[in-house]
Amino acid sequence: DYLTGQGIPALLFTGSCRSIRSRVADVAAANIGARVIADLAVPVAASLKPGGHAILTGFTAAETGRLEQRVAEAGFRVVDTPSAGEWTGLIVERSE
Repeated sequence: DYLTGQGIPALLFTGSCRSIRSRVADVAAANIGARVIADLAVPVAASLKPGGHAILTGFTAAETGRLEQRVAEAGFRVVDTPSAGEWTGLIVERSE
């Protein structure tokens, strides 16, 4: 409701990225832990339009290096690595 109230058209979907068509989403978000994010990196990338972004959270700084490697292999470029306390995240962009 907030997005449409601001005049921003939005279609929201919750569920598995494997349940939607390829290259349709502008943004994906996952707060589920490094191992699961690593396993889903390719399907998340496939669900995003070129230039789309994923917000990936739910892991610690110690897990970031391996996860950055995995998302790069899936076709993402790391845009930012926000953190709050012990938790860290990755904001990534799908390559063209």
